[in-house]
Amino acid sequence: MTIGPDAALGARITDLGKYRKCLDYLTSKGYNELDTAAIYAGGKQETFTNDVGFKYRGYRIASKTMPKEPHDHAPERLPATSSNYASWEVAEIVGICERRGFLKPAIYQGIVQSRALESKLEPCLRKFGISLVIYNPPAAGPFSGKYSTLEEPAEGRFSTSNPLGKLYMERYYKQSNMAALAILEPVAKKHGIPLFEVALRRCLRKKKEPLPDEVVEALDKAWARTRGDAPTYWRRCIFFYIYYSFGHRLSFPPS
Repeated sequence: MTIGPDAALGARITDLGKYRKCLDYLTSKGYNELDTAAIYAGGKQETFTNDVGFKYRGYRIASKTMPKEPHDHAPERLPATSSNYASWEVAEIVGICERRGFLKPAIYQGIVQSRALESKLEPCLRKFGISLVIYNPPAAGPFSGKYSTLEEPAEGRFSTSNPLGKLYMERYYKQSNMAALAILEPVAKKHGIPLFEVALRRCLRKKKEPLPDEVVEALDKAWARTRGDAPTYWRRCIFFYIYYSFGHRLSFPPS
């Protein structure tokens, strides 16, 4: 979403050379799959990824359904599932697939900011053998350590100069989130763990070395502070906002 040829369409890495370095690093860590979509970067992301030579690097592409009209991104209109559904809807979909002999969903992509994902969605996916792919583990930026106040930044993802800046501001730029960071940051610093690492290790807690107990307690306190207005793990028609956020209708499929 943030990698593409045109910064005016939300991309922050617009140079193929820098993109290649990103892929080199991913390769060195053993990864071989890229998450993209035809709508990303104004409809130009997948072409940009092709230009960087992803096939020759041994990468696979995880793409998505292409919504062409407002509300097509909402579950009621999608013919298959990969994100946006509540846990009970996932169970209902699996039941329909089993009764009618359809191919069952294999992957669910969800936002990780709500712990309801852990208590409600994860058990459902585990029961039906569906893989979970998460996004925004560092809250799209606040866990980078760059943001500690509600002052609008002049550049970056949260700037209104970014086509999606308003969306991310509404989702994450909240007083409760800043208060949560104030709880967590000094504890993480005490243990010498960057906030970004805290976010990733929290997500990989069942596979990697667990975080110190004091950091886990701080995470719980931070979640209690922000849970009241945290985004849900399921979403409705976010595409309607994206569709119009660039100040003009995007042309799909891209010409």
